[in-house]
Amino acid sequence: MVVFRGIIPLLFVVSAMTACPEQVVVRDAPADCGDGVLQTDEECDDGNEDAGDDCTTACRRAICGDGQTRTDLDAQEPGFEACDDGNDVATDECTNDCKVARCGDGIVRTGRSEGDEGFEACDDGNDSEHDECLTNCRAARCGDGILQTGIEECDDGNEINTDACGDNCIRARCGDGVTQEGEECDDGNRVETDACLGRCEAARCGDGIQRSDLTEQEEGYEACDDGNEIDADGCKTNCRRNVCGDGVVGPGEGCDDGDDDPADDCHDCRPTRCGDGALQEGEFCDDGNLNNNDSCLVNCAVASCGDGVVRQDLQPEDGAYEDCDDGNGIDQDACTNTCARAQCGDGIQALWEGCDDGNREQTDDCTNRCEPARCGDGHRQAGVEECDDGNDIVTDACTAGCRDARCGDGMIHIGVEECDDGNDIEVDQCTNDCRVPRCGDGVVGPLEECDDGNDVDDDDCRDNCRLPRCGDGVIQGDEDCDDGNRWQGDACLNDCLLASCGDGILHLGVEDCDDGNEE
Repeated sequence: MVVFRGIIPLLFVVSAMTACPEQVVVRDAPADCGDGVLQTDEECDDGNEDAGDDCTTACRRAICGDGQTRTDLDAQEPGFEACDDGNDVATDECTNDCKVARCGDGIVRTGRSEGDEGFEACDDGNDSEHDECLTNCRAARCGDGILQTGIEECDDGNEINTDACGDNCIRARCGDGVTQEGEECDDGNRVETDACLGRCEAARCGDGIQRSDLTEQEEGYEACDDGNEIDADGCKTNCRRNVCGDGVVGPGEGCDDGDDDPADDCHDCRPTRCGDGALQEGEFCDDGNLNNNDSCLVNCAVASCGDGVVRQDLQPEDGAYEDCDDGNGIDQDACTNTCARAQCGDGIQALWEGCDDGNREQTDDCTNRCEPARCGDGHRQAGVEECDDGNDIVTDACTAGCRDARCGDGMIHIGVEECDDGNDIEVDQCTNDCRVPRCGDGVVGPLEECDDGNDVDDDDCRDNCRLPRCGDGVIQGDEDCDDGNRWQGDACLNDCLLASCGDGILHLGVEDCDDGNEE
């Protein structure tokens, strides 16, 4: 029977009674965990002190990780616990799913040292002996006699390095660093240019492979190795390159007399000529090269601005530096007579420039773009223009004539002027302050009889700018009345006098007759 004490929410009571009406008892007396009575703060209460069933002694449902090992279930039943250490450490003796840790469960135990029973260096959770973790939870290593597929080429379980399987678990081969039968050498690399070739043969001069592991002073040094016995092809049979003066005419040499006398027919292994580096009669210079862009041209003439060849051996700060050289005397083309590239501001008017005054002043007669200054270029020319806003809009603050906009210039200044007729006539369609004339502005316009500048309707000028008159509906001066109509038979006559008997006008509805006399 389940007993609830204290104040129980009605919904809970109803639900509990509906589910098990014969087992629910609500009491008011106090009770404790373990009394078999379910309290509101208890998940369960089985009335015993057995910590190994599905309800703990703290009246909580037993769960893996609560620190109490369930003993009421068989290993095959759901919820069975082989252990429960009450923590979330997965690598100790009890896993987080309440199973005793074992090699092969996929979790590496960390609580034991190498050499201790149950120590695990790894645990990949499988029974394969050919991966990085063996089935005894020891890390696979070269020499353990077990072939690690994809990692080791071989593993013969020994440390002998001269058999078919090296102590690094790699099959013996040329280049493994161990000289085997049939190899002249084996330096452990595949470099072709050292003392041992990549095919494990000793390097020698004439094998067609140039050694690069020696300095020129060391025995066996090769400057070249073309693999033949020809002495004049650039690489001699002693693996030295042909050089001028060795007495052998090699590639690129016109002669080689074995000496360095510049006065004979062979100088620097060339028949003497302009460009051989020796100054001969008729030459102004001879720098011994075919570079036409330095101080000595290939025709053995001294380089100068205007020779049509651009020098490239100088920096811009050097005196004879050339940025260009077109070989003509025209100063107005792309290259000036000083061998500088023409540019706006150099003071020389090129053919494509409208002007060039040689300065960076933007407000004189020539702009920084070497164009003659003009109204509308966006630069105010002092003493010539009042303004220059760079556009042709005539209605902004600067007119198209580069004058400051003003009332009376004949152009309407948007946002400032209502009109601008360009004259000083006050009584036309635009006043002298550039306003559209209107009744009440104090100026008699073309369509106005008067304009006294006020809105008083009964003075000498009506507020509609008309002169007062009889019949305008406003009583003025000596008028008795003014009804604003031309009807003669009402109380106000057309001459603005009050109708009266004897005035000769029949006042309808009032008089039967009126003959205008007193008889």
